[in-house]
Amino acid sequence: YSGDDKDELSGKLEFRDNDAGGKIDLPCGPNVGFHFENTETGGSGPESLQSFIHACIGSDEYYAGSNALDGFRTIQTMEAMYRSNASHQFVDVAYQKVDVGT
Repeated sequence: YSGDDKDELSGKLEFRDNDAGGKIDLPCGPNVGFHFENTETGGSGPESLQSFIHACIGSDEYYAGSNALDGFRTIQTMEAMYRSNASHQFVDVAYQKVDVGT
């Protein structure tokens, strides 16, 4: 993403997909903006912090945006990004099979 986080109509999302023939730019426009959390310095903080606090105090009213497996996959992806940057080459994400139970 490139643009001003406070202006949802600014910037674009750049997506690279070798199978689709390279780079795809997704520009922002009316009803297509990128929505970010509340970045104002006043108030009660960003929505993710508010949800975290509500979950910690045992409230049923919070947004659980992802689970532990999503977090684990995110770390695996970030690790691959660091390896790619260090080697200046494309690298595979080393996803490990995880049994999340039922």
